[in-house]
Amino acid sequence: MTADEIDEKSQKNKRFGIGEIYGQNFVGISNDERKELIDLDAKLRLECPFLVSFPDLAPNRKKDQFKCSKSSGVCSIRNFSGSQNFGPLTATCPTRFYENGTVFREIGRHLLGDEDARIAKEIPFLESTVKKKSATKGTSVGKIDMVMASTKQGKFSWCAVELQAVYFSGTKMEDDYPAIRKFSGNGVPMPHPKGRRPDYRSSGPKRLMPQLQTKVPTLRRWGIKLAIVVDRPFFESLSKMKTEEDISNCDIAWFVVSFDEVKGENRFELVVDSVAYTTLEESVVGLTAGKPMSRDSFEDNLKKKMGFDDQDSFSF
Repeated sequence: MTADEIDEKSQKNKRFGIGEIYGQNFVGISNDERKELIDLDAKLRLECPFLVSFPDLAPNRKKDQFKCSKSSGVCSIRNFSGSQNFGPLTATCPTRFYENGTVFREIGRHLLGDEDARIAKEIPFLESTVKKKSATKGTSVGKIDMVMASTKQGKFSWCAVELQAVYFSGTKMEDDYPAIRKFSGNGVPMPHPKGRRPDYRSSGPKRLMPQLQTKVPTLRRWGIKLAIVVDRPFFESLSKMKTEEDISNCDIAWFVVSFDEVKGENRFELVVDSVAYTTLEESVVGLTAGKPMSRDSFEDNLKKKMGFDDQDSFSF
């Protein structure tokens, strides 16, 4: 069994359940509070505390601009290895990274020399090469999710920002609700036995990596850096990357955050753990998170999948 297969089997044996719901520590609140939160009417969703704490990124200035966008209200998940044993949080909603603007101040300080840099969302970046009769220029077909800019010391400088939360695979979050509604004991109800786990493969190689390969080459030619915000479990799922000591030699700055429990408040606080500088090429290596198996191993697996007997005599 390969290292990847062992890791996948280990992940499948873990039960990942709600870490935070509407910004609250799911483990720290009472049974009645848990039941009330999971049974909220979809039209009466609560405000997102992380968006409230950093309103610069609110979608608009109309009524209900700070409402949670998720029907479940779940911000993050964590591993439940027992009724009182829990792993670190991993964010399932990118808005979780907004908390107090902490990570954005760090990005501004590291990449722009300005903790108070302005921030904007969804800036057009790519233009279609297919011309339309009604347009003199190609229409926008791609956007940079976030851009931070500063005019400190009279110079206009900017950087791109990508927030990457994790997708999860397995049973949907609502499958945990019946057990939560019935639970009346101490501690916290266990997640659904069929299992749920963070899907770092879908979140990294399938989603984040194409974004980097599309945007970073142009940004690099322009002399612009890209900041990527991920949490510690996500970053630790990557293959080891060679890092650069000086920011001038990097294309990408990884801002790695953790969520520290705040005692007595039933919540977690975002902190920036570390910053790593890498090239695009090293980032792709890290996101690939694996190496090709030998041809013999591949063909042995293929024969088993197709039902060939080990005693069959043939050659490739």
